[in-house]
Amino acid sequence: MERTPREPHPPSRPIASPILHVLFFLSGAAALVYQVTWARSLSLVFGGTHLAVATVLAVFMGGLALGSAWLGRRADRTARPLRLYGLLELGIGVCGLGFMLFVDHATAFYAPLARAADGHPALLTAMRVALAAGAMIVPTTLMGGTLPVLSRLVVGGDDEGRGRVARLYATNTLGAVAGVLLSGFVLLRLFGVDATMATAVGLNVLAGAAALTAGRSERAAGDVGAPSAGMAARPVAVMAWPERFALGGIAVGGFCALGYEVLWTRTLTMVVGTSTYSFAIMLAAFLGGITLGSFLCGAWLARRRRREDDRGPVAAFAMVEIALATAALATTALMSRLPEHALRLQGVFGGDGPAPGARNAATAIVAVAVMLVPAALSGAAFPLATSVVAAGRRRVGRAVGDVATCNTAGAILGAAAAGFVLVQAFGVERSLLLLVALQAGAGAVIAARAAGRRAAVAAAVAVFALLAALGAGGARNLLWNPRYFAIFVNNQRDLFESRERIERGLEIVDVVYYHEGVNETISVIRPLGGDQAFIVNGRSEATTVRADMQCQYALGHVPMLLHPAPERVFVLGSGSGMTLGATTLHPEARSITLAEIERDVLPATRTFAEWNHRALDNPKVRVVHDDGRNFLAVTDERFDVITADPIHPWSGGAAYLYTDEYFRLAASRLAPGGIIAQWLPLYELTPQDVGTVVRTFARNFEHVLVWLTWWDAELIGSNQPFAIDPEALARRASAGAVAADLAAVNMAGETGLLDYCLTGTRGARAFADAVDGLVNTDDNLRLEFSAPRSIGRPELMAANMAALIGYRETPPELAAAGAGGRPEAARLADRAHVLALGGALPGPEFASLSRSLAERHPDYAPGGYLRREEAAQRAAQPRPLASESFVVRSGGRHRPFQPTAVAMRPSERWSVVAVVDPDTREMLADAYLSGDPAALDLAERACATELMAALRTAWGPSFGPAPAPPDEYQAVARARDILGKAAAAWDRRSEPTAR
Repeated sequence: MERTPREPHPPSRPIASPILHVLFFLSGAAALVYQVTWARSLSLVFGGTHLAVATVLAVFMGGLALGSAWLGRRADRTARPLRLYGLLELGIGVCGLGFMLFVDHATAFYAPLARAADGHPALLTAMRVALAAGAMIVPTTLMGGTLPVLSRLVVGGDDEGRGRVARLYATNTLGAVAGVLLSGFVLLRLFGVDATMATAVGLNVLAGAAALTAGRSERAAGDVGAPSAGMAARPVAVMAWPERFALGGIAVGGFCALGYEVLWTRTLTMVVGTSTYSFAIMLAAFLGGITLGSFLCGAWLARRRRREDDRGPVAAFAMVEIALATAALATTALMSRLPEHALRLQGVFGGDGPAPGARNAATAIVAVAVMLVPAALSGAAFPLATSVVAAGRRRVGRAVGDVATCNTAGAILGAAAAGFVLVQAFGVERSLLLLVALQAGAGAVIAARAAGRRAAVAAAVAVFALLAALGAGGARNLLWNPRYFAIFVNNQRDLFESRERIERGLEIVDVVYYHEGVNETISVIRPLGGDQAFIVNGRSEATTVRADMQCQYALGHVPMLLHPAPERVFVLGSGSGMTLGATTLHPEARSITLAEIERDVLPATRTFAEWNHRALDNPKVRVVHDDGRNFLAVTDERFDVITADPIHPWSGGAAYLYTDEYFRLAASRLAPGGIIAQWLPLYELTPQDVGTVVRTFARNFEHVLVWLTWWDAELIGSNQPFAIDPEALARRASAGAVAADLAAVNMAGETGLLDYCLTGTRGARAFADAVDGLVNTDDNLRLEFSAPRSIGRPELMAANMAALIGYRETPPELAAAGAGGRPEAARLADRAHVLALGGALPGPEFASLSRSLAERHPDYAPGGYLRREEAAQRAAQPRPLASESFVVRSGGRHRPFQPTAVAMRPSERWSVVAVVDPDTREMLADAYLSGDPAALDLAERACATELMAALRTAWGPSFGPAPAPPDEYQAVARARDILGKAAAAWDRRSEPTAR
């Protein structure tokens, strides 16, 4: 490493004006706005797969590292660093404008190259790197040089210079926090992507122009990084090992910091959700901690005076690394019960309610509680490493640049390793422990080196041994219970309100599948007697509940049946596989392409084989592991049917499947006469949001039909008129497994299927006009920022249904086929439907409407579904079947003890017969029964009768004809024993659920 600089310019007084901090604050804000918007824009070009997103992030951060290294050296050779800084900012702004022009045409470049690569991962990655580098490498290189250049201005030969660099770094990071929050909560929501990028360009131009203006009076800067006379006299070799170890340590620190961020964010999303607001808050919390740590470290460095052979910063750096690892370990341990802790915090703050502000504030509290301390220690590490490296050099810019380069390079590797290697090999918890061990080991090695080489070698050997021991354990958990995270569902928080409920959940919920994948944490669970659920990042995505099955089967069967010959089919997303499975049942289908972004979803899909007809094993199905929208953008195939598994628009990245550009793309991939089906959720969207989806869809398809299932709607679109042949539809809908699927969800036959059609093109467009539906685009992102504000508002489902049914009509296509035309049946069913979704089921008005439907229109399919739901709701309520009465002693007095057998049905084919004490509400025993609904009625009564008979027979012999009643504790314990043995003979919980 070169130690002899060229002759310095005459020294000048270092610049420490607040203007520099203002400029660097703006620079940091602009950089994060670029990172957010550029990643979004390029995900539309390359796709939203983890590999594609990681490629973009790696190129972005790689440019920062390159700029830190190259421009750090250039900063020391310039006579006017403020002028150079101004030129860098202007250059970033110009490149920002260039990016906006580039991204408009990037798909045109990428699509033919991607087709030529034919899905080969290495070729696709190489092309993504090349295109991303062409778009970002110049501006990010310029960004990477800004810190070394400004450090040259604020560092003089005095002792406070090191503190100034720390404060400058903190200011830039604080700007980054502002950029994240500004883009995530204001700019993107109100103005769109292009305007947000233009704002960042404006910030760069403002900072650059201000720097150039201030630089007009700038005197030629000397070698402001020169050490004092005492430091200059010290031999260079004395400082060699601290510099090398500090650079290595900061690289390890960057590796661990980004690894922590990736893994903590993955875990936090299970509780706080995957909306764009949640991600912005978590990133801001992490960067805010770095800001705090940098400011505090800067204050410490400014106060202390440098001494001859000063090893204070070296020791402090080592201790910070060890403290950071300790804090990360404590955070990891606390995360073992994260849902409980988070829900408690949210409850105190009111974040479990529907108000978006309270929910976001609660998310911020959780994120700060998890990340603040380790992030603050991480923020202190950078200025400490800079102080160590700069202490023995005459080149301040190069010192800062080298530290930034090592830190950024480590961060690139850490993000990639955490996302692609560690999670796959070791799971989230053990990956965190490996990072903790690595970081603590780095600090220990640096601290040991002060005692000599042998101590450092011994510490390094111990670290490697610890890492090897942890790695040898594979994915086995040490601190976390995977079942705990597998069963957590963040929109059913009442189940996690207490340890008792959690323990009960762990006892009665069967975890069918659990995997911590590259993109998501996935589980499939089945409560005893309940329905199977597919959960992604703590959110239930699909279940075997009849209403969910009806929606998923409709998304598959309706477009397939409306198309006369659906030979080529495209399905976006696997989920439970029921939509995919429905398409495979149609003999007309010759090839079905499934695009699934997450490979680890497919094993979960296989657990639903009973309901999805083993779709993944069907020879007609071809699976491509890609972003579904990106696949359509790069393929030249045309499809007769395009459909998609339900994906809610507020989930991160999913809003791009509801934009004008996506629907236009899908329309271009339909063969002549092709049909598309699109899920329209009616929960957690306002009527205007629902209208936005309808308007955006109807802009791209000339002919539209709206199907209305229990708590969802399905949009059916085509650019050619729907030609419904009643005879052909009847024949195809009544064939084999298709008929069985439709019958299972009360849509049997051609009449049953068409009864669920709510309206056509005219009604859909009129509804969108009435609720002021907007056009959702890739630029304005209306749904992505609006939909999360409706989370936790159950009343919206009934409101949306009430708004939609006001536009019910018989579409011309159905009238021509002789379908529809039963306005009275539709009116009665619609009113009952709204009541049910509003919570009035069961209830007297609903019951009256249901009876009227049954009497006047017994064959109306939605009426049959309503009656089935009514029966299920009534059966789910506890119903007393039998009881016995005894007397026990309690606290010196006698009280009646009346064990009562009650029955309830958690699902249609399961019943629970439980014996409870009505006074204490304590459950004494339970038995799970399974079978056909009609057979369950008889089984419930027989089980209850036998349980009470067993208790009555054994009661007397247990206590004898004593004059005094038995003690309550003794009596309850004996009753538990008697009833438990009797219930065991009836219990069927170990048997598989029958469809």
